[in-house]
Amino acid sequence: MQSIRKMNIHIVSVSSSKPINRNDFSIPNVEITHHRAKRITCKVHGDINQILKVIEKYDVTDLEVNHANLEDIFLEFYR
Repeated sequence: MQSIRKMNIHIVSVSSSKPINRNDFSIPNVEITHHRAKRITCKVHGDINQILKVIEKYDVTDLEVNHANLEDIFLEFYR
């Protein structure tokens, strides 16, 4: 159970006024889960500072950062 508690997983969704380049988000510990022209959703494992540096390059119209739900954490744990 301690291992599960230590898993620091965030779900980050970004919308931009201009198209988002998927390749910008191909960074360590980031898994792209959805991508459309002006919106991207990623699962971030650990420190979120790297993805924040990528996000600041865009004209952000909406940003959501949430902790992964329990189901996502268990799926990661049993991978």
